[in-house]
Amino acid sequence: MNKIRKILLVLSAMLLSACAVIDSACLETAKTIEPGHIRTGVELSIGPDLETSAYLAKDDFNFKNGDALGGWIVPAFKIGFGIDDNSDLQLKVWGTYNGIGGRIYYKSLLHSSNPNRQSAIAPGINFIKSHSDDLDGNTEALIRTYGFEIPYINTLRTGKHLRLNWILRYGYDRVQVEGVSNNDAVDSAISTDLHRFAAIGGLSLHTQKDILSLQVNLGVEAITPLNNRYGYMPIIGVGLNIKPYNKRNK
Repeated sequence: MNKIRKILLVLSAMLLSACAVIDSACLETAKTIEPGHIRTGVELSIGPDLETSAYLAKDDFNFKNGDALGGWIVPAFKIGFGIDDNSDLQLKVWGTYNGIGGRIYYKSLLHSSNPNRQSAIAPGINFIKSHSDDLDGNTEALIRTYGFEIPYINTLRTGKHLRLNWILRYGYDRVQVEGVSNNDAVDSAISTDLHRFAAIGGLSLHTQKDILSLQVNLGVEAITPLNNRYGYMPIIGVGLNIKPYNKRNK
């Protein structure tokens, strides 16, 4: 019965939330975009609802350590540009019901002595804006989040077309609520700092000259306001990346 009650609580929070959801799958390899080239991609993943996660900071909230947090399906689009042989700059945007988010990140290769293995870091800045249909009686509440994340990415080339990828990531997000006027407790409950820790593994398939690639990621992310309470969220994502055709691709 307690499990059912917790599930209903999560579902209720998801239905009433403004869907302040962050893209969390990190569908990246360590390889950077070729200098002067553009790469585009579309992705679909499950991302954690940061508004629901912020309730972990509330003392009388029913979540306990190890409980699953609410999440939503996140469609995303990204575009990147190769700066030099070791770095690129990318922009990703995603949307959910009543909300939109984005990330700007810079990927930089790290030194590796193994020609079949690459490592990189991809620090970026996150931003999300969502309106709430009903936040404890407030139909005009506005949820904003901003923060950053630092993924450490490893890619191992195991064949002509197959790559194995694993990622460790730390992320920080500040969840803020505006337009809440009738209940100060609500505002204090969901305006907080959230820390995210993730471990992700996956594989990617690449065509000749890397013109097209398909990537699948699986993992888990722990979210905490650092108050001795945390929740977790499974990470599932699939992405398709395309390098526009030009003469250099021949």
